[in-house]
Amino acid sequence: MPRRKRERTVPAAEQGKLVVLMEDHLLWMQTQNFSEETVTSRRSTIGYFLEWCQERGIGDPIEITRPVLERYQRSLYQY
Repeated sequence: MPRRKRERTVPAAEQGKLVVLMEDHLLWMQTQNFSEETVTSRRSTIGYFLEWCQERGIGDPIEITRPVLERYQRSLYQY
Protein backbone atom coordinates (compact mmCIF):
# COMPACT_ATOMS: atom_id res chain seq x y z
CA MET A 1 0.00 0.00 0.00
CA PRO A 2 1.44 3.43 -0.93
CA ARG A 3 2.38 5.74 1.90
CA ARG A 4 0.22 8.79 2.34
CA LYS A 5 1.97 12.11 2.21
CA ARG A 6 1.31 14.34 5.14
CA GLU A 7 1.13 18.04 4.72
CA ARG A 8 3.89 20.01 6.37
CA THR A 9 3.19 23.33 7.97
CA VAL A 10 5.53 25.78 9.63
CA PRO A 11 4.22 27.50 12.78
CA ALA A 12 3.26 31.14 12.20
CA ALA A 13 5.91 32.31 14.65
CA GLU A 14 8.62 30.69 12.51
CA GLN A 15 7.40 31.92 9.14
CA GLY A 16 10.25 33.59 7.35
CA LYS A 17 11.01 34.85 3.91
CA LEU A 18 10.87 31.37 2.38
CA VAL A 19 7.37 30.72 3.68
CA VAL A 20 6.19 34.11 2.47
CA LEU A 21 7.58 33.37 -0.98
CA MET A 22 5.90 29.97 -0.99
CA GLU A 23 2.54 31.51 -0.09
CA ASP A 24 2.98 34.14 -2.82
CA HIS A 25 3.75 31.38 -5.32
CA LEU A 26 0.72 29.34 -4.29
CA LEU A 27 -1.52 32.39 -4.55
CA TRP A 28 -0.14 33.04 -8.03
CA MET A 29 -0.92 29.43 -8.97
CA GLN A 30 -4.51 29.88 -7.79
CA THR A 31 -4.91 33.08 -9.81
CA GLN A 32 -3.57 31.23 -12.88
CA ASN A 33 -6.31 28.60 -12.48
CA PHE A 34 -4.13 25.69 -11.41
CA SER A 35 -6.31 22.97 -9.94
CA GLU A 36 -6.77 22.95 -6.18
CA GLU A 37 -5.21 19.48 -6.12
CA THR A 38 -2.09 20.81 -7.84
CA VAL A 39 -1.83 23.73 -5.41
CA THR A 40 -2.27 21.38 -2.44
CA SER A 41 0.36 19.02 -3.80
CA ARG A 42 2.78 21.88 -4.42
CA ARG A 43 2.20 23.21 -0.88
CA SER A 44 3.12 19.80 0.49
CA THR A 45 6.26 19.27 -1.61
CA ILE A 46 7.56 22.80 -1.04
CA GLY A 47 6.75 22.34 2.65
CA TYR A 48 9.06 19.30 2.80
CA PHE A 49 11.84 21.39 1.31
CA LEU A 50 11.21 24.28 3.70
CA GLU A 51 11.30 21.92 6.66
CA TRP A 52 14.59 20.47 5.40
CA CYS A 53 15.97 24.00 5.08
CA GLN A 54 14.77 24.95 8.55
CA GLU A 55 16.52 21.91 10.06
CA ARG A 56 19.76 23.20 8.53
CA GLY A 57 19.33 26.82 9.54
CA ILE A 58 18.53 28.01 6.02
CA GLY A 59 15.92 30.75 6.23
CA ASP A 60 16.80 33.30 3.59
CA PRO A 61 16.27 32.70 -0.15
CA ILE A 62 19.79 33.97 -0.91
CA GLU A 63 21.16 30.99 1.03
CA ILE A 64 19.62 28.50 -1.40
CA THR A 65 22.45 27.78 -3.79
CA ARG A 66 23.02 25.02 -6.29
CA PRO A 67 25.05 22.95 -3.76
CA VAL A 68 22.17 23.29 -1.25
CA LEU A 69 19.69 22.03 -3.85
CA GLU A 70 22.04 19.15 -4.71
CA ARG A 71 22.25 18.21 -1.01
CA TYR A 72 18.45 18.24 -0.83
CA GLN A 73 18.24 16.01 -3.91
CA ARG A 74 20.70 13.56 -2.32
CA SER A 75 18.66 13.50 0.87
CA LEU A 76 15.53 12.69 -1.16
CA TYR A 77 17.36 9.90 -2.96
CA GLN A 78 18.62 8.45 0.33
CA TYR A 79 15.16 8.71 1.87
